[in-house]
Amino acid sequence: MHHPLYSDWLTPGFRIQNGSALSNIIPETVLERRDINEKYEKYRLNIGDILLTMTGAYLGRSGIVDDENCFLNQRVLKVSSVSNAFTYCFLQKNKDNIFNLGKGSAQQNLGLKELACFDVNYSTETIKEFTNYDLFIDNIVKYKITIRKLNNIKQIYLKKFFG
Repeated sequence: MHHPLYSDWLTPGFRIQNGSALSNIIPETVLERRDINEKYEKYRLNIGDILLTMTGAYLGRSGIVDDENCFLNQRVLKVSSVSNAFTYCFLQKNKDNIFNLGKGSAQQNLGLKELACFDVNYSTETIKEFTNYDLFIDNIVKYKITIRKLNNIKQIYLKKFFG
């Protein structure tokens, strides 16, 4: 499986989310790409997707995609379940435990094998109940997008009036 490489991303417009970019909500720190290549379409992320870093100092950090034209890279895992709210809250609550699953001396790495051994001690019914909170997570992302757009407009007006 070929993930987009950093060298594939050269000009503004399209971005790869990398692990260092993840915080509670994914900020704008990303690399950019020249043209959309069909072979990368399967790595396209959607607004609201939940991501988990799989390597390095940011291992175990999760975030929510809040921008368009983002693509997954090999150091980040897209995580999904019946409820995005449950997935996000579970990953946030367990980020230290997930970090401790990492292996390696110079740089910690987490494989799917180690992650698959992580116990999720919640019933299917409990997880399904979390779908009631999915709209809350969606609204947080929408508000973040709106705030970013308003900040962009503010910068345009500041530049226009104050040079």
